[in-house]
Amino acid sequence: MKGIVSEGDPVPHDDLIHPEEAKAKDPAECLLEEGEWKKNDMFFEYRVKEGEALRLAGNELFKAGKFSEAAVKYRKGIYYAVFDESQFNFELQDEHRLSVVKTVTPLRLNYALCLCKDEYEPLCPPLPSLDDRFSEAAEHCTEVLNWFNPKEPQEGMQPADQVKALYRRATARMKGGDFDRARGDLKEALGLEPSNREVRQAMAQLKELEKGDLARQKALWSAVVDKVDQENRVEREAEEEAAA
Repeated sequence: MKGIVSEGDPVPHDDLIHPEEAKAKDPAECLLEEGEWKKNDMFFEYRVKEGEALRLAGNELFKAGKFSEAAVKYRKGIYYAVFDESQFNFELQDEHRLSVVKTVTPLRLNYALCLCKDEYEPLCPPLPSLDDRFSEAAEHCTEVLNWFNPKEPQEGMQPADQVKALYRRATARMKGGDFDRARGDLKEALGLEPSNREVRQAMAQLKELEKGDLARQKALWSAVVDKVDQENRVEREAEEEAAA
């Protein structure tokens, strides 16, 4: 009978039976070397352990000033240690979620920091291009900040993590030219930790950037006005010559 799998017949992959439920391939699988396990083939403990090991490896590279290489390690660690929303909320126990939070938070924030470094280069996919790196850095900081939802705060998150995430998202937005939202992040961070030196310095830097941006806008507008005035003057002189 059609639709019945007989004994000995190859069993179709579940993705073929229910293609709408098939999970998209994680782009970070491009970072895996030959022989390395994919995350879906690993038990929870091994995934978190691998994420932590990659974080430590990334830290060593970062200390050596190898920010792009560190970014690769952090991104790979994120690949292993991050679970999708349904897994995180319904399949993991409380202590497991706590382990994930403690591992993923520094991975995301350190990855964002690498992307914002002037020396950063996109060594390989899925690391973002130079044009896209600031938006991706901001996205990873936002993922951390989502765990501070006042309606459903995630256990294990520390206030210092929230300030750091806001500060690094503000940095990414400043470098990307999104001054308004960067200011909002810095104000929120100062509201949580008014004496934070890095945040206060970033706010001062933002004000200088805004002054420079305003000056550039004024110069550009002045050039446009001068060009229009010159065109009008030439047209007026031509009309006067024609009437003479």
